[in-house]
Parts: sequence; structure tokens; C-alpha cells
Amino acid sequence: MITNLSLRSERVLGEPPRNLQMESQNFQHILSWQAKSDPTVLTYYRVLYSDRRNWMAAKQCSNITQLSCNLTDDFEDTHAQYLALVQSFIGTEVFNSSVLDFEPLTDTFLGPPEVNISSCVNCIKVTIKLPASHLRKNEKLWSLIDIYEELDYAITLKTLDGDHKRPQKKITQEIFSTVIEELYPNRNYCVSVTVAASSNRNSIPSAWKCVTTDSEAQQDYYTAAVAGAVCFSLILASALKCMHAGGYILQKTSLPHTLEVINGAETNVLNPHKELVSSVGNSNSFEKGAFLLLSGILPKPQNVRITSVNLRSFLQWDAPRFHKENISYTVQSKSVNFPGNAYANVSTNLRLTECDVSSLSAYGDYILQVRAESENDHSDWESVSFKPMHDNHPSYLLCLKLDYVNHIDTKHNSEILSQLEPWTLYCIQVQAVIPEWNKAGEPSGELCEQTTHNGVTPVWLIVTVLIGSMLVVVISIPACFFSSFYLYRLTKHVFCPSYIFPQHLKEFLSTPPSGSQFFSPHPQEEQLFYDTLTVISEESKNHSDETDSEASKTTEHLQDSDQEDSDSRIVPASEKA
Repeated sequence: MITNLSLRSERVLGEPPRNLQMESQNFQHILSWQAKSDPTVLTYYRVLYSDRRNWMAAKQCSNITQLSCNLTDDFEDTHAQYLALVQSFIGTEVFNSSVLDFEPLTDTFLGPPEVNISSCVNCIKVTIKLPASHLRKNEKLWSLIDIYEELDYAITLKTLDGDHKRPQKKITQEIFSTVIEELYPNRNYCVSVTVAASSNRNSIPSAWKCVTTDSEAQQDYYTAAVAGAVCFSLILASALKCMHAGGYILQKTSLPHTLEVINGAETNVLNPHKELVSSVGNSNSFEKGAFLLLSGILPKPQNVRITSVNLRSFLQWDAPRFHKENISYTVQSKSVNFPGNAYANVSTNLRLTECDVSSLSAYGDYILQVRAESENDHSDWESVSFKPMHDNHPSYLLCLKLDYVNHIDTKHNSEILSQLEPWTLYCIQVQAVIPEWNKAGEPSGELCEQTTHNGVTPVWLIVTVLIGSMLVVVISIPACFFSSFYLYRLTKHVFCPSYIFPQHLKEFLSTPPSGSQFFSPHPQEEQLFYDTLTVISEESKNHSDETDSEASKTTEHLQDSDQEDSDSRIVPASEKA
């Protein structure tokens, strides 16, 4: 029985690490493995790698207890083919794992890119930003364009009919834009982008981004609404400015200079210690820091916390409020599962107020501590406990919950919501959930969108737009005509005024001229008026009486003949006509 137990114990303690896996994304390489060990026996691990020439120990992975190692700083040559293995130290025995072959240039996964989309009329504008690379050369962070010189990107368009993958295109810029045209208006589209290289087709697609294409009517409505709002704002601002200038609103009532001086003197007399109390209150917050500076003690970091999302964990803290220049930080970790284990350095000479602790095993229980250092001086340690699986906040990769009216659970990273009311505003919120651990992540921000009528414009909207357009045309055309005519007459009256003839000239010109009244075609004969003079003597008085009687008759006869001649000369116009 004792022999069997000892053999079983040796078999458990003597197993080497197994299932080596390299998780590489954008040239960040993390090696992980599995191992069986007795919790009562402390096991150390060391990672060795080779560039086909020499075997070397990883910089940060010697005598570690976690089951993972970050080899980003060790695999500097992207074109080299590396070999990696893990050694486990159990007591005095050393066990080697199998060898893992890895080439960074062709085996790392690229992505996901950052995608932003915006809608336009019958099209979608897509802006793509390449993911950041973790490769450093000569203290400089290289981009994916610096490494591959040229990349290929492909856009997948999701509609109600299914997924449509568009042809690949080449890029040489980190940020670029493209437009997807010939789309249906007023319809929902989702976009996902993948980035790959000619020598590396391993890619991680971006999350789906959805948007509804605009319609021409909506564009006109938006333009009219914006223009109306701007005009109304300008008119309102001008009116308020005029009222303010006229003294109708916001009148400033100022005291005479004498009263202002008296008022200020009263304030100083009633509260003479006001400035002194204020200065003392402000200085209280600096007492502690000033004391530490004068005593030469370096304050320790404040507000130490863990931020962990999808097992991507960071230890963060706030810099001391009062500290010297050229301050750096040291972070150490210790496993709680092994009480006798001492603190090990995770990172030293940090200039930033955060440290990546993702290399720690996800199933461990740790105590992390950080302190500030400046030249030969250092602060006290500030500690915090950390359980990666317990403190981790999951993201949408595990489970999604969509909140609008009901809850919808899904295991996919996209979901199409059907059977919704048309022309209704819905707000959606996404939250990741791990049901097995009863753990929920932080919910996303609300995204509100209005549903359409499946891309078909309703009849009532068409009829309303048609009738409204007809009314606008019927009213605007006569209004434009009469306005133009009125402006024409007004302009003519101002620049070309008309002359008004006197009334008597109008009557004179309106009557046709008569030739007989003013101009005679033949000269008129003079009408002579004369009297007859008769000389008589006394001798012939008797004879004169007779002669008088005859003369009177002769005179009457001459007058009658003259009257007939004058009547014959004057002919009425009616007879001439």
C-alpha cells in the first residue's frame, strides 16, 4: 500500500507542463500551458525559447508560479521562427514540456480594426482605423503598416437578406475611409471589417456597426429644419439685443460711488477675518503633504485599484500628490495559494501609473503591491487583493442581453430584432452575462433608433407630400408672378415716371381738327359794307323826294342782294361732306 501511494505521488509530481498554446494578437505574444501539481508542493516554471541558434530564458518568465508568460519583448524579430518550451521545477526534479513552433509574422492574429460608420442618401460612409501593434524596435512602437507595408481589408455587409462580402482592397494608411453606394434608402445595414496581409491571413473581424440609410425627403426635412432653427435663433438674438440696448431687459442698477464705498467698508467691518479663514481653510489640505516633504518621506501611491475586462487586467493607481521629480514605481505580486511564497517583481522602473498584470494565471489568487521610488528613497507599499476570474468584467464575447422592452439572451455578437412596430423609437442596451458565475458586466450606453416600414414609404406619407407640394406650387407661382409685376411697376414708377397732360390739352387732342374752321383752301372775298350818299338841291326837292323813294328802294335791293351773296358763300360742313 505504501509503495503504491509513493508511486502515485511521484506520477502526480513528475508530469511536465502540457497543452502549450500561443495567443498572439497584433504582435503581443502570450504563452500559456497546463500542469498538474500537488498544492502542498511549490512548483516553479521557466520558459525557454530559441531562434534556431541558441536557447535563452525569457526575460520575465524565470521562477514564476503562474501558468502563462508574456513573450512580446523576447520575440523581437518578426521574420524569425522561434521554438518555445516550459520547464517545471518540483523539488529537485526538472521536467520539460513539448516544443512549440511559432513565427510572429505569419502566426499572429491581426485585428480587430476600429470602425465608425455614418449614413448618407443611398450610401454608407465607413471610416476604418487599424489596430495598434505591440512590436517595439529601437524604443519605437511600430504600426502594422510599418511591418507589412501593405494590408488588405474586406467589408462584410449584413442585411435582412443575409451577409454580403465585398471585394478586398489594399491600403497603405492607418486611417482611411470608403463609401458603400447603391443601397436602398431608409433601410438598416450592418458593417464588419477584417484586416489581413498577403503573408498572414489570420484576422479578427470588428464588431458589427449598424446604421439606417437616409432618404432624400429626410435630407430635405433636416436642411429645412436646420435653416429654420438658425433663422429663428438669429431673429430672436437680434430682438433680445435690441431690447437690451434699449434698456427694456437686463437693466443694470448701479449704486452711486459713495454708497459702493460705504457698502464695501461695512462688509470689511462686519467680517474682518474672512480672508484669513479662507486662506487657513485652503492650507489645511496641504498640511499633510507639506509635512511629508519637509520630513523627507516619499508618499505612497493612492487609490490603488484593479481594472480587468475579458481577462485583460491592469493595476492602476494615482500618483502621490506631493512627490519629488523623476518618480518611478515598482509592482510586486504574491500568490495567496502558497503561504510561504515571497513577493516577486512584476514590473520595475515604471513611469506610468498603471501596470499590465494579464500574465498572472486567471485561476489564481494574488496580493499585488506598489510603491513609489525616487533615487535612493522609496515609499511604503500599498497593497490590493486580486482574483482574475472574480474581478474580471466580461464583455459581449460571452453573452448578450438587449434591453428595450423585454430581455433577449444570445450567444452571438450580433442580433437582428424582428417583429417590431414600424415608425417607432426603440432604445437598445447591451450587457454581458456569465450565467455560470452569476456575474454581469457593465451595460453599454443606450442606442436609440427609429424603425422604418421595411424600406417602403407608407402611402399616407406619399399622399401628404404630393398634396403639400401641389399646394406649395399653386400658391407660390401666383405669388411670385404678382410680386414680380408689383416690383416691375414700382421700379418703373421710381426710375421712369409718366407725364400727365393738362385736361384742356387732352380734350383738344381728343377732338379731330376741322379744316373750315382754321384754314380755308381759298381766300375769302372781302364783304364790304357801305352807305349811299345822295346830293340833292333845293331846286329839285320835289324831284329828290321821288329820288329818295327810288334810292331807298335801290338800297333795300342792294342789301338783299348782298345778303344772298353772303349766304351763298357760307356752306355748312354737312353739305360739303
